[in-house]
Amino acid sequence: MRGKAAWCLISAALSISGLRPQDPRIGSYREIVEEFRTNPDAGVGHLLELPDDVVERGIDDASRSDSVWPLQSRGAALVMHSDAALYLLRGHRTAARMQLDRASTLAAAVARDPESAWLAHQWFTVVTTAFKDDARVKALAERWQAQPWHAAAAAMDRGLDLESYGSLYGRSRLGAPADTDTYAPDEFIQAEPWYRQALVGHLEIAAVHLGRIEMVRGHAEAARTLFLQAALNSHWRTTT
Repeated sequence: MRGKAAWCLISAALSISGLRPQDPRIGSYREIVEEFRTNPDAGVGHLLELPDDVVERGIDDASRSDSVWPLQSRGAALVMHSDAALYLLRGHRTAARMQLDRASTLAAAVARDPESAWLAHQWFTVVTTAFKDDARVKALAERWQAQPWHAAAAAMDRGLDLESYGSLYGRSRLGAPADTDTYAPDEFIQAEPWYRQALVGHLEIAAVHLGRIEMVRGHAEAARTLFLQAALNSHWRTTT
């Protein structure tokens, strides 16, 4: 959880029975997910007050293949349960694992959309780092690395590494004046095929990064085409 909530809230949440009636003042699971999008602390706090059976029904509703939930709401639910898991991790590891399992279900649902697999991949990276000492992490890693979108996500990671390194250190090796109109360190050129592999896997965020590289290399038309592709094809505000 990003803010500091009272520990009494957590103690109360951990004592909730799955058969306990829902407090109507808290809101439904779907309402709490939407609340989380604008007020993460309050959303996680209310999530932890919900009875287990209410949460499970909400996750089932969000994650089934014919769900009417928008992708952005599924993504918010994924992040909400992940925040709850990370918040509980220090003092309530069993409860944290339960939130991790719930997040894993939502991540699999999100990743059914090819572009949204990038969000699932980022989730996987965060939780495997946070839960690195947990026995479940190895099995989780094997599961996610076997997913059909993993190669595209790994290519995106490689492109980002090269782009970042070229941005930080490329200038010092080029020997070009600082005010040059173009900038094309080797890492930018090396990143291009990785980003194109990610685009084949429908990770539209790669079009934004490849467009940036093309722009600073002086390829304005290619950059414009890539930015337009991202704007037209992406579901996610973080891409466009």
